[in-house]
Amino acid sequence: MLNNKIKRATFYIGLAVALADLALWALNINGYKINFLKSSGLIYPLSFNILLLVVLCVLWIKSRLYFLSTMAMGLSLFLSICLAGALFIHLAADAAISTVTSPGHTTIYVEHRTTTLGETNYLYTIYLKEPYLWGAFIKEIKAFSFFLPYQDDLPSSEEALGLHNPVWPNDTSVRFHTIQGDVSIDLK
Repeated sequence: MLNNKIKRATFYIGLAVALADLALWALNINGYKINFLKSSGLIYPLSFNILLLVVLCVLWIKSRLYFLSTMAMGLSLFLSICLAGALFIHLAADAAISTVTSPGHTTIYVEHRTTTLGETNYLYTIYLKEPYLWGAFIKEIKAFSFFLPYQDDLPSSEEALGLHNPVWPNDTSVRFHTIQGDVSIDLK
């Protein structure tokens, strides 16, 4: 009786993990992200997969399915290494996210960071908040960068983009006055 309950629980947990991973993969292929994952990338999904694999491993040990338990433990170890790498990249990148809203209520998120090694490189990624499902999804619109030769008084990544005073010709485009000229972004 216990073995059947464990098999049923294993099936439903495995199905939930597979469906969640498939949904995240399909979103990523089409340029979408889940809004609350925008700053963390893959950290939460990897943590969720590791946790569920450990639960499966415990269930399989209880039902004496040692081969499946070993496979789940090996996969969770591999995902733990991937998680450590994702955390390192997330902490090393030091990206910040700012929100900009148009007068017509179009919202974009600007992921920005600065790297310096002899010259300063400003890196930006623009995301559009999608209006359906209460803004749960964001779509990557444009990624761009520019660099400056070494200067004594370097502006922050927000100042370099002109993030605090964008120009909205309409709700489908935005223009930033950067330190290297205007950058127009079409949000369609």
